[in-house]
Amino acid sequence: MTTTKVALAQAELDAAKREAVVEQRKRDLATLQAELKKLREKEQEFKRMEVAILADDGRRNLMQAEVSKLNSELSAHVASRPEFSDLLPDDEEVISWNRVREQLIRERDAALVRLRAGVPGPSRQEAIALNDEITHLRRVCRNLGSRLRGEFVGGGWKSSLSSVR
Repeated sequence: MTTTKVALAQAELDAAKREAVVEQRKRDLATLQAELKKLREKEQEFKRMEVAILADDGRRNLMQAEVSKLNSELSAHVASRPEFSDLLPDDEEVISWNRVREQLIRERDAALVRLRAGVPGPSRQEAIALNDEITHLRRVCRNLGSRLRGEFVGGGWKSSLSSVR
């Protein structure tokens, strides 16, 4: 009689274990679906951010090129300074030359202010943090998929002396 009770208890325990495995699988599948959804959303957000950063880099490069062009124009203009401008500051040619020089300086300074103000957009630090989050979500999904397939999901490392898990 006791052996039948033991066998019956063992059968109930085995059924409970199977049910627990089925329930865990259901939870893992739901978690995998949720994590995959988050991963896809984060990847799309990262792609948008990447496009915005590249566009910002392009605008910044154009602004830097404008400053360089204005510096070159200013240098060329200063090199074409009238010969006796220091002796004849009221000369018509010197006055005209000074006006052009001052205009070029104002344009260059304005371009420098725009360049230093920067281009509004997502920061690279935000993109790096998002990329780290995407990497973590990929790892979570990969581990859940492995567990659902019945593959070993573990970590740790082995050395010649011991195994750590």
